Amino acid sequence: MQNTIVEICAGSVDDVLVAESAGADRVELNSALPLGGLTPSIATLKIVKSKSRLPVIAMARPRPGNFCYNQNEFESLQREIDLLMEHGADGIAIGITDSTGEVDQQRLEKIVTQTQKHASFELVYHRAIDIAPNWRMALRQLIDLGFHRVLTSGQQRTAITGADCIAEMVSEFGNHIEILPGSGITPDNVAALVEKTTCRQIHGSFSAIDHTYETEVGHFGSVAKTDPDILRRVIEALR
Repeated sequence: MQNTIVEICAGSVDDVLVAESAGADRVELNSALPLGGLTPSIATLKIVKSKSRLPVIAMARPRPGNFCYNQNEFESLQREIDLLMEHGADGIAIGITDSTGEVDQQRLEKIVTQTQKHASFELVYHRAIDIAPNWRMALRQLIDLGFHRVLTSGQQRTAITGADCIAEMVSEFGNHIEILPGSGITPDNVAALVEKTTCRQIHGSFSAIDHTYETEVGHFGSVAKTDPDILRRVIEALR
């Protein structure tokens, strides 16, 4: 387990820096994590690249909700990807489906072509895989397209409840595409998850609520931040 890569789902510059200091290996950079993660701002990406040495996979998602985009949304997504590449992202996490959850192969082919000018640029299919009616067919499509990695909870709400499916993904396709379990991973279950699935990387925010904004005019929500103690306990459990 010592060689297990730990990827942090980060929502800010501070999350990235805390994750790096606590021993993380890679970052998935987002905005709006309470919405499931959206494309980060270019300003945030530039600051992260200037202050951290971690590889940065940028979320490429133009809006919350499903992953079936209309033409304007797809064009916005393409422009966002150009800007992410231009400003130093090492890869993107993306998911595009049709109305049934099937992989939108035609549009993803356009994204693959768009990113080929950066030879080392990584393509990650995010948890849109978990709504695919046939995940085996979806993985075959992603492999054929040239995707490097897929983030999955094994078509369940958490990776630990989807561990059997994840183990099948690793067994059947792990030699062709990296399988990255994520969702609900904790210091208490990470070792069991890695042992059961034989995966060699994990993904999570490993966060805690920092504080809640409550004023006389209303509740403005809570702020979750990467917690270095939780992350260190995750890493320790993998040793």
